[in-house]
Amino acid sequence: NNHHVQYGYLLYAVAVVAKFNPSWERHWRWRILPLARDYGNPSQLDPSFPTARHKDWFLGLSWDGGISPMLTTRAQASSGEAVNSYYALYAYGSSIDAPYAKSLQDFGRLLAAMEIHSINSLWHVREESQVFQHGFRHHIVGIVSENSLRYQTPTGEEAYSISGLQLVPFMPITEASLESDWVAEHLPAYRAQCDRSEERRVGKECRSRWS
Repeated sequence: NNHHVQYGYLLYAVAVVAKFNPSWERHWRWRILPLARDYGNPSQLDPSFPTARHKDWFLGLSWDGGISPMLTTRAQASSGEAVNSYYALYAYGSSIDAPYAKSLQDFGRLLAAMEIHSINSLWHVREESQVFQHGFRHHIVGIVSENSLRYQTPTGEEAYSISGLQLVPFMPITEASLESDWVAEHLPAYRAQCDRSEERRVGKECRSRWS
């Protein structure tokens, strides 16, 4: 579960190190490549890993538990981290000197572009959205499932954390996924959510001091 989310952070770190220390990457490549192949494998001929483990090629988004049918329902809870994982594939391919580097770059770009399109169709809700026509009152979705859209996170229902989980991590690719029209609509509500959370935190601290 969540291989793309977890391994994406590791692979991006590897890409940064590889850019400035190529010999380190070459030494550990045999350990690094399985991370990329696990969730971003481009080859159907690979006997050890599936092709793009999490990507739904019909809908364009990724599922946390992979594309296999599940007893409950397939879902994804962190769209920003999904984009980051595919950006990491691109960054790693851009940082190494190998016969397959260009293919890895292009595959990462393709997966990231599909994910960004799904984010701006399903997660980032516009006022004039053609998808949400039945009274969804929020500018952002917390969890997208096959049969539902939920305004929550796997760990809680605080409004600021629902928004925050979809925004992180902030990377160069974030400029492509956060479109300016949606940011302009969502920012006032997100700022208010954070302010209310801070007021509750300060109030709680004050009450604990005087109790």
